[in-house]
Amino acid sequence: ITEERIWMYQALLEIPELHTFKPMANFFLVKIEKDGITSYDLFEYLIKQGLMIRDCAPFTCLEGEYIRFCIMSPEDNRRLIEALKTYFL
Repeated sequence: ITEERIWMYQALLEIPELHTFKPMANFFLVKIEKDGITSYDLFEYLIKQGLMIRDCAPFTCLEGEYIRFCIMSPEDNRRLIEALKTYFL
């Protein structure tokens, strides 16, 4: 998990529309910083790609557009990163 966490964190930092908080556990908390895109929009897009994230809109103190997702297998992590990059192109 440690190697994947490092790789994913670096890959997420390359997507300027996302603010990725440095992970301390086996999941990432990310804020969408592109106007007009909601956490629900991104959830819907990724679920259609067979990728699961958590829309954090119902969480107390996470007002705004936050998502959360776990570190998965290397293959699924790469699919997620590619899907995120494609979405924000």
